[in-house]
Amino acid sequence: MNLKIIRQKMKEQKIDAYFIPRSDPHQSEYMANHWELVDFVSGFNGSAANLIITQHFAGLWTDSRYFIQAVQQLKGTGIQLMKLQKSHTPEYFSWLAEHLNQRDNLAFDGRLISQKKYETLKEQLSGKSINFHTNTDLVSGLWTNRPVMPSASYFELSADQTGESRKHKIARLRTRMKGLDCSAHFISNLDEIAWLLNIRGRDSEFTPLPTAYFLLTLDEIFLFTRQDNLPDQLKNTLKKDGIQLFNYMDCEKVLKSTNINSRILLDINNISAWAYELLKESFGEIKNTNNPCIDFKAIKNTVEIENFEKAMYKDGIALVKFYKWLEENLSGGEISEMSVADKLVELRTGQGNFICPSFASIAGYKAHGALNHYKAVPETNSKLANDGLFLLDSGAQYLEGTTDITRTVSLGNTTEQERIDFTLVLKGFIQLSKVSFPKGTSGNQLEVLAKHSLWTYGFNFQHGTGHGVGHVLNVHEGPHAFGSGGTARPNCPLVPGMMITNEPGLYREGKYGIRTENLMLVVEGAKTEFGDFLKFESLTLFPIESNLIKIDLLETSEIDWLNKYHKKVYTLLKAGLNEEEKKWLENKTKIL
Repeated sequence: MNLKIIRQKMKEQKIDAYFIPRSDPHQSEYMANHWELVDFVSGFNGSAANLIITQHFAGLWTDSRYFIQAVQQLKGTGIQLMKLQKSHTPEYFSWLAEHLNQRDNLAFDGRLISQKKYETLKEQLSGKSINFHTNTDLVSGLWTNRPVMPSASYFELSADQTGESRKHKIARLRTRMKGLDCSAHFISNLDEIAWLLNIRGRDSEFTPLPTAYFLLTLDEIFLFTRQDNLPDQLKNTLKKDGIQLFNYMDCEKVLKSTNINSRILLDINNISAWAYELLKESFGEIKNTNNPCIDFKAIKNTVEIENFEKAMYKDGIALVKFYKWLEENLSGGEISEMSVADKLVELRTGQGNFICPSFASIAGYKAHGALNHYKAVPETNSKLANDGLFLLDSGAQYLEGTTDITRTVSLGNTTEQERIDFTLVLKGFIQLSKVSFPKGTSGNQLEVLAKHSLWTYGFNFQHGTGHGVGHVLNVHEGPHAFGSGGTARPNCPLVPGMMITNEPGLYREGKYGIRTENLMLVVEGAKTEFGDFLKFESLTLFPIESNLIKIDLLETSEIDWLNKYHKKVYTLLKAGLNEEEKKWLENKTKIL
């Protein structure tokens, strides 16, 4: 029915193709249900989706994480599943280039697409004289029961949580602006605004972020946010720091009346086409470069690092309780992929200062583990049994920090091939964990260490090997990474204070998946005659499944690393466990 009405509106407005990306006005990875337009139109609720509608075609592009789910959820909708060959690629733009005719009308809501993607789209369609209608919303008027934005109050993180006041951060940002010869800077990324102002919210399911726009000049500070979500005390504190508060919906009106003839700093990768056009009209000149706050927040200070360690301790305690519970209750036949996520929330909540999961738990039993970003839904929800491999990738947002951990465990009847595969993944994980490297090295240069053992056997995995993690912010954070895609900036050097995940894997379609993941901190290493070196410190505190290890495939140095890591896990966690839990952990961390 939604498709029929949209097509009727397209016909009335002479629109030949309508594009609906799964996005919000801030290009967020995790967003409020209020912005789930693709789900409303199609019934598909995966996190990666782009929908194109014409009078004779409707197609939804998603990646391999969601192929099974999409087939089931799109059934009977008249919308065709279009399988992306590679994640994070705009193959739907290629489809438009092939199927649109000369001077056709293409419409979309410019708030939901970045300026960078808009420029890519225009480039791919450059030979067809397409008419772009960038202020078209054909969906909101149909969505009568649309979810409202969350009403939970925003809150402030104290100096003993962040280690730096917002006044100091703003001063740093202004210094960078001056160095780029810019007298204004506009930010729409929610995590950057939250970091800069030391405030958090609950406007999305997995990231504790407030909804806002932010404009900084050399003399003034403008914050456009949801005033009803700001407690009076926080309002007063922000005002005392010189921040002018405006309603979120007044951003366009205020910017149009600004008319500042100055050079404004923008990042077209992170700002919507709508905001870009608005700011182009309001300011004299645009400087397109990376937002400085991306680099600032990627390097954690000592207070943030100390709080990360507290979060890892809490998470380790919760996970000991969880996996012990799983072993003791598995034979009952009532534990499912979806119930695992609920149990994790229960146990993490019990650790105190828990805000929310940092992403939807990836609980993949047997063949589902081979879908490397699988999310269980009622149609695919498998019951766990005493057989096969179980992959669990999960994380939490605590007031102290953000966590992300993957472990693969055997639930019974381990095969020789599973043990070989698990050990080869583990070898890469350990090699990347213990490497020493010269300053200036990027994650891309080191990624081969995680894959070398797999390549030796002719095996491989396609997803990124690691990503940055924010401090009570996005679980996926740039600009650094092992690999490419997502928030990664090509060849970004690793710097002390950066957090990065280490998560190699191996996936056998239709059989099982294996992944092991820790969060690591970049720290200072040795100083030699050849220069300064860096290394990694593993912060995640939870054992790796030793009964899946084929010990003769490990080198002595790898065994030594694992034994040392397990000793650290047991030493740090034992104080927070009862005697039964302590005994369980002691068995899981025994010397190989």
